[in-house]
Amino acid sequence: GLLEAKSIVSAGTALLTQEDLVDRIRLYNPSATAQFLARFDRCELEMYLQHLIATSVPRGRGARWERPNETPAITFRIADDDA
Repeated sequence: GLLEAKSIVSAGTALLTQEDLVDRIRLYNPSATAQFLARFDRCELEMYLQHLIATSVPRGRGARWERPNETPAITFRIADDDA
């Protein structure tokens, strides 16, 4: 079920290096540059990759993503001029 799929994704991302996480993220979101993603820590990159994987599933009953409790619903970052 959904919980099993979430644990498989979590286990899969736990084995990746930070560089691998960035590479996988860029497969799902090519507009995210490696320079931009370098601003985030490993935990943030893992959560973002899990979100991208979850949102790549066709919509329907099984397509869900639950925002982690420690993550606010709305966030923002101010981009540097050189980004």
